[in-house]
Amino acid sequence: MPLWNPDKRYEGQDVYIIGGGTSLSGFDFERLRGKNTIGTNYAYKLGKDICNCVFFSDYNPAKAHDFFTTHYDGLAAHGGLILTHNSALKCRPESWLNWYPRKLSGLYRDAIGYNWSSGASAINMALILGASRIFLLGIDCNAPDGKSVDWYVDNDLKERQQVFSQFTEGFCHIKRTLNIVFHDAEIINLNPESALDIFPKALPEDYL
Repeated sequence: MPLWNPDKRYEGQDVYIIGGGTSLSGFDFERLRGKNTIGTNYAYKLGKDICNCVFFSDYNPAKAHDFFTTHYDGLAAHGGLILTHNSALKCRPESWLNWYPRKLSGLYRDAIGYNWSSGASAINMALILGASRIFLLGIDCNAPDGKSVDWYVDNDLKERQQVFSQFTEGFCHIKRTLNIVFHDAEIINLNPESALDIFPKALPEDYL
């Protein structure tokens, strides 16, 4: 697979990160058409015109429903930038799949900071691509109905609170290093009900 060679396609522009939280259940994704977007995981199903770029990290063929294996055909057909930092995928032959080195936490220019979630990793991706403002959609860090955790599937999986705590810890590492590594960049959370309180919050209609 190609080593990702970042360009500056989003230089000085706004970028919307599409997370997986249930706050996006019923969201009109057509509102994102024509905007700069990076979707995590299943967001690739929205299509290239709405989800321009895709970031995912899950690859474990020993799992019954490994993300990369299960969604291989859909990812291959997407047509946009597909990026991962999973080292197990580094030597894959697919020309459409891009790989970049991973570091555990914080923000970097020569690597993607994992920060314990694909949404947090996608923030680093957007910043490397030149984003000046990043808007978070579906970055909830909670399961308000006590049941579903994803907007894209009806499930009965309840995330353990410690997982959300780990997600929040990762975003705290982003907050701490943001203006050190990427000067003057902003991150705004477009879910006022999100449990993630470390970034300024706004309503989606304020910026869409």
